[in-house]
Amino acid sequence: MGWKIRTETKIDHLHQMRILCEIMYLTYKRKGKILLSKNGKGFLENIPPLVQYWNIVLVFWARVNWE
Repeated sequence: MGWKIRTETKIDHLHQMRILCEIMYLTYKRKGKILLSKNGKGFLENIPPLVQYWNIVLVFWARVNWE
């Protein structure tokens, strides 16, 4: 999107989003790049935005330990 990160607090949110995507198997790393997986493409194309949001929230509560 070309958004510029201007503060350190924005980096934390991006890092958390990256971790959630990895845990949900929506992305994977290859040769230092983050790529969209087949699961990620299906998640974005086949599921309505509200259901996507609830899935992300439930994964956050169930699987992620931020401590």
